[in-house]
This record gives sequence, C-alpha cells and structure tokens, in this order.
Amino acid sequence: MSLPVEFHTELVHQLHSWLRDRALFARCEYRLPHGRIADIIAIENNGELSIFEVKTTVKDSLLASAYEKYSPYCHRLYIAAPDLQPHHTIDHNPYTIFPPKDRQTGWILLSDNSTALIKAASYHHIPARRAYALREAILSDQTLANLNSPLTP
Repeated sequence: MSLPVEFHTELVHQLHSWLRDRALFARCEYRLPHGRIADIIAIENNGELSIFEVKTTVKDSLLASAYEKYSPYCHRLYIAAPDLQPHHTIDHNPYTIFPPKDRQTGWILLSDNSTALIKAASYHHIPARRAYALREAILSDQTLANLNSPLTP
C-alpha cells in the first residue's frame, strides 16, 4: 500500500473509534445507493444519518464535490482531516473560505492522538423514506457481517 492510502485508513479508524466512544452506530466504507462509498456513515441516537468524509488534505474542489455527492443521503455531512484549512488561504475561518452550501458541512480535526469537533454540521432534510431505507440497509449489513464473523458462536 502507498503511504497516502495507509494514512487515510489510519484516519478513518481513528474517527470510527471516536464515534463509537460517543455511542454512535457507524460503518466504514459504506456503499451508498448511487454507487459512491462513504468513508463512514453513522446512525445517531435520534435515527438521523451522518456521513463523515475523511480527507488527508483539504482542497476547495474536494469539499464542493463531497457536498454534492453525499448530501442527498444524510442529514449531516462532516469533513474530517488532519488540517482543516486549504493551504492557499490566509483566512482561517471555515465560514468564509467555502461557498454557502459548504458552510453547512461540519468540521472534525484529526491529530496524532486526538479527535475534536470544530464545527457541528447543519441539519439537512432528506426524504423520510430514503432515510428509513438507508438505516435498514446499514443495520442489515451489520447483522450479516456479525453472522459471518469468526467470533460468532
């Protein structure tokens, strides 16, 4: 494996552990109905869906495309990265460096041994039927994974 792929995988596992510590049901590398793969999708305690997209670097173009790809499938979208600021900007305020639609995105900072929520994501409505279908698919997928686990009695 190349170094960037290994680094990305480490960041995904770090974030997944952080979500589990907060009692969220989360799945890594979940394929959505449109074929894209979310780094992490989580079902929150109130049943809402959140997608967490892990980036090794933050670029404006990546953020804009992440919002377009994932917002139809979640109530909240988060970007998690070791450095949340695009390198070409001087302004370090996430409210001003991205277009308005990206201001709805939540921000999570991943550092060596810690994870911190920098900005909560805004709620984004998705149809109830789609949310229900996704929740059921995620839970079914987890049930099948548990049945196939060598640790299952």
